[in-house]
Parts: sequence; C-alpha cells; structure tokens
Amino acid sequence: MTRAKQAGTKSLSTLTICRQIVASEGIGGLYKGVNAVAMRQMTTWASRIGITRLNESVLRRMLGKSQDSPLSASQKVFSSCVGGAISCWNQPFEVSTCAIHVLVRV
Repeated sequence: MTRAKQAGTKSLSTLTICRQIVASEGIGGLYKGVNAVAMRQMTTWASRIGITRLNESVLRRMLGKSQDSPLSASQKVFSSCVGGAISCWNQPFEVSTCAIHVLVRV
C-alpha cells in the first residue's frame, strides 16, 4: 500500500516526503533500490534494442535486401513494435521492484 492510500492519513507532497527521507536517512535514503531499478532498465532496453535489430535483420533477409540497405519507416516501426512487445518478458521484475519499495518503506 502506498502512503497516499493509507487510511486516515493526510496526503503528503513529494517534496515533503523527500525532506523526511533526507532528514532520517541522509541523501542515500533517496537512492534505496536504485541498483534493482538500474538492472531492470538495462535488461529491458538491451533486450528491446537487441530484439529490434534482430527483427530488422530477419526482415531484410525475408525481403531479399542486403544487410546494409535501409528499411522503410513502416518496416522500422514494425520491427520496433515487435522488439517492444517481446521485451515485456522483463515486466515481472518491475512488479517485484515496486513490491520491494513498498515493503521497505512500510
């Protein structure tokens, strides 16, 4: 449960929460869980870009184009959509990261 959803409590601003964290834990308190978030972002973007490039390569082969020839805008969009859709494998890590943040702050 987030702080804003706790029953009977006043909703605090982001700046107020940041001040409370810095006062109680120092600047490092603002960066709890950053390693997990960074790892998730790295794996998400690496897989998204890698899958997109792989799909572009397969698409060129299927169309009989050389690997150096450019794709049309619609072909690039298609490849990017496939890369984005398949990179959703990383979504469970996002959910677990959110759950960890909630548990750490409670």
